[in-house]
Amino acid sequence: MTWDLSFWLLAITGVLIAGIAKGGFSGGAAFVATPMLALSVGPVNAAAIMLPLLMMMDVIALRAYWRQWSWPDGRVLILGAVPGIILGWLLFSVVDERLVKLALGVMSLGFVAYMMAKARGWITIRKSEQINTPVALSWGATAGFTSFVSHAGGPPASMHLLSRPIAKTTYQATSTLLFMMINAVKAPFYASLGLFGAVNVKTSLALLPLAVAGILIGIWLHKRVSEAQFYVVIYLCLIVVGGKLIIEGLAG
Repeated sequence: MTWDLSFWLLAITGVLIAGIAKGGFSGGAAFVATPMLALSVGPVNAAAIMLPLLMMMDVIALRAYWRQWSWPDGRVLILGAVPGIILGWLLFSVVDERLVKLALGVMSLGFVAYMMAKARGWITIRKSEQINTPVALSWGATAGFTSFVSHAGGPPASMHLLSRPIAKTTYQATSTLLFMMINAVKAPFYASLGLFGAVNVKTSLALLPLAVAGILIGIWLHKRVSEAQFYVVIYLCLIVVGGKLIIEGLAG
């Protein structure tokens, strides 16, 4: 199996955006690459191709934000993520790919709606000095599940992190730590499902330089570009891609 030109155009764009998001903008929009690749190769192959790239991004980003994270927040989210990952593994092989496409499209548009509502003040998240452990664990579990299925764990994790009085860089570092751990735990489960076939691995290796470039650009832009400017591009991509995935899922 070989990928066509449309795949490579989508992959190059998606991986660069994902790297920039993970490197400098809390990673919430990093999952844009998976629905973009899914348009060409389906959500299962897209997820498999992206995981090694995301793991490399995690390693580079973690070094840049080393020990700047909030360990209490990271710990509770990581603990919650583990059962979510296991649930994703148990359900992954029995869920129809068309349903995954539909869910991925809904999550894409839902992320845009959530971020726009938050920016306009329609949604407010109260800051709390104390961690609400049961709620944080539930957000962690949701992040683990959605991350396993489509690398879309950023929005659930942000629901906890945005409720905490932490600085921008602490938010970024904690998010980086969380997803480094989540992706490391996911890898053996992906392997057990046979997702790391030769073609997918070769594709990941071909895209690896772009993943590295994206993460380095994101780290450089962290203190130079506002998050609002970056997310305008993300919103447009997710609206188009999410809409197409929903149409394909419903048509199936």
